[in-house]
Amino acid sequence: MKYVVFSKALHSTWLLSCEHGILFDAGEGVGTSLGHKVFLPERLFFSHSHMDHIAGLPSLLGLRNAGYGSRDKPLAIYYPAGNRFVEDWLKFSIRQAGRLRYSLNIHPLEPFERVPLEVKVGSQEQRYVEGFPVRHGNNRNLPFSWFSPRTWLPRAYSPCYGYRIVSVTRKLKPEFRGKGQDFYKQLTTEAKEAMSEDSPTTKFFFSGDSLPLEQGPNCPLNGAELAFLDATFLNPEDRTAPTHATMEEVARSCAAAKVRVAYAMHQSIRYTPEEIIAKAQELQSIYPLRIIHYSEVTYLN
Repeated sequence: MKYVVFSKALHSTWLLSCEHGILFDAGEGVGTSLGHKVFLPERLFFSHSHMDHIAGLPSLLGLRNAGYGSRDKPLAIYYPAGNRFVEDWLKFSIRQAGRLRYSLNIHPLEPFERVPLEVKVGSQEQRYVEGFPVRHGNNRNLPFSWFSPRTWLPRAYSPCYGYRIVSVTRKLKPEFRGKGQDFYKQLTTEAKEAMSEDSPTTKFFFSGDSLPLEQGPNCPLNGAELAFLDATFLNPEDRTAPTHATMEEVARSCAAAKVRVAYAMHQSIRYTPEEIIAKAQELQSIYPLRIIHYSEVTYLN
């Protein structure tokens, strides 16, 4: 099992990457749903401060402290720098958990800051988690065109992030490729290194709550091998504030970014499961989205 996911708009969202030992968001019920896997995460990344993404933190910390398992396993928590609502919730959750048996480290992340990940011993690969700003409700990155008499913007600024896991390997520069084995055999290690360049690949992408990403050469979704994206609305007219994406917008974004596999998540319960499936089938000609159903925890291999 590589991923465990639950997402129901306004209720709870969280995603566990078992491969990387990372939990993205911690909505209500995450500790109960994970069971003994509550000890698996070594890192927790918060996308933003809305309660359906952070409400499960007190029980998560408490279960790791009192449950039967690796109670001394450290945990690091990361969040968008400057999000004071997350900071307040962290303080409350830590007080609720009591005296901790394990090391808990808190890290505010600046936009596009990278958190290095461990790789296999001897591997030349590098991996990191990168947080990037997204547009969601009271985020200052919203374009002016989104504001109208129907939209509402709280006074407080609450930064929101999406996250991606990036793998960096070394590959030959384009001008040195395809020259044949005899050419490469005569090269020294130093020469091969000089002829190579970093080649980043987005292995995993998590949008958090977000409006559609702006497309272009620097879009963090580009070339993602696996993506989980906010697709709250089936109908654009249901969106009365600048908060979430529609499923069609997600399909078009994935097609433009050439995403290998993408899951639409965070659907509103105003839509029935049958309506959600029908919409995904309607969009197959644009992009073959897969669905994270809001009625159950999803396990992906």
